[in-house]
Amino acid sequence: MRALFPEMTYTNLEELSEHEFAISDPKGFLSQGHDGLLIDEIQRVRALLSYIQTIVDTRDSPGQFIISGSQNIVLREQISHTLAGRISLFTLLPHSLSEL
Repeated sequence: MRALFPEMTYTNLEELSEHEFAISDPKGFLSQGHDGLLIDEIQRVRALLSYIQTIVDTRDSPGQFIISGSQNIVLREQISHTLAGRISLFTLLPHSLSEL
């Protein structure tokens, strides 16, 4: 994800300080990426999805947020519901032997 979008700010919600920032100030957290924001492990703060929906609805600029998570089934359902019509979903398979 980081290699595909090197110009975007990266954050990982597994990191305790990032997790706490996202919970205590979600709007501030989401505004930290001027060229877009990569959010890894979004399932750690699912409430961010509603804030993202509001931002995406008010700014007509595709690709503002790239999000990923490791709990695919639960996360996919919530994202599909919250951000219906505003997203593209990609499933990443495990590394192949040649990639390892």
